[in-house]
Amino acid sequence: MKRSYFIAGGILLVIALWMLSGLFIGNKKSSMPASTAGNSSVTRVQVMHSRAQPVLREVVVQGQSLAKREVTLKTEVAGEIAKVEARKGRAVKQGDVLLRLSADDRPQRLEQARALVQQRQLEYEAARSLKQKGLQAERQLAEALSLLRAAKLQLKGAELDMQRLTIRAPFSGVLQTRLVEQGDYLQPGDPLAVLVDLDPLVVRGDVSESKVGGLQTGMAATAELSNGTKLTGAISYVSPVADSRTRTFAIEMEASNPSPHHPGGMSATMRVPLASESAHKVSPALLSLNDAGVLGLKSVDQKGIVRFHEVEIIKSERDGLWLVGLPDEIDLISVGQGFVRAGEQVDVERGQ
Repeated sequence: MKRSYFIAGGILLVIALWMLSGLFIGNKKSSMPASTAGNSSVTRVQVMHSRAQPVLREVVVQGQSLAKREVTLKTEVAGEIAKVEARKGRAVKQGDVLLRLSADDRPQRLEQARALVQQRQLEYEAARSLKQKGLQAERQLAEALSLLRAAKLQLKGAELDMQRLTIRAPFSGVLQTRLVEQGDYLQPGDPLAVLVDLDPLVVRGDVSESKVGGLQTGMAATAELSNGTKLTGAISYVSPVADSRTRTFAIEMEASNPSPHHPGGMSATMRVPLASESAHKVSPALLSLNDAGVLGLKSVDQKGIVRFHEVEIIKSERDGLWLVGLPDEIDLISVGQGFVRAGEQVDVERGQ
């Protein structure tokens, strides 16, 4: 019986000694210097050296091509379409005949008006001759003059009616739409056709409040249509008032289009160069946001400390972005920028 008590007491002693040894070992590990543990957690990043280059700052505007002018032609007299001279889609010059209306009895009325003018002219001359001889009163001469003037006005109206039977192009352009056919009968004011002027071709877009201040008429501009066609021209219009809904300003450029080769209504990218600046060209993948949501890049200084630089994109190309807001020469973090913060010490590896 006493032997079993000794065995149990020995086991308890061994367990107690084992637990105490673990406590001492734990205290020894916790007393390691914090700086030693910290050195093993320094993040390694790769950097690339970037040198600023001169680049042209420009305003880029998304818009579309438009006709310089678009007019719906309408008839001024009633009548039947006697002949169609121009096909839809045809290029026409100013003064070209597009349509002819039937004359009906207008030539006869014109001759009648001419004859009446001749009669009133003779009556007036006779009245004036008699007046000079004292054989006719002033009132009768004035009446003859009034009748002569009325006859001339009637003749002018008859001549205009004859001229209005022929519909001519008011300017050079393209007959976009013809709304009538031969045999149609029209009343004054009925639409006939739509004529568009595509030379010069207008490219229109809208710019923000922050960009409109640097734009003015006469500035050189380029545009690229959705089919790849490139146009060169100048700014012809800058809206003096912002759109009340979008708070943007309309701008227009004009480009020569003599044939015309380029149609209206195509999507276009307009570029207006402003001034040359020193900028860095980088991949969009290097951009990041700081805690305040500001767009920028991370770099490493000579002491291996991470720095954050707020940047502005001034030009976009297919293989990179041009940024301002950086020193002329800088070591940008190209690998690992997403794992470090400004002010942090890093281990630097130079890229190729």
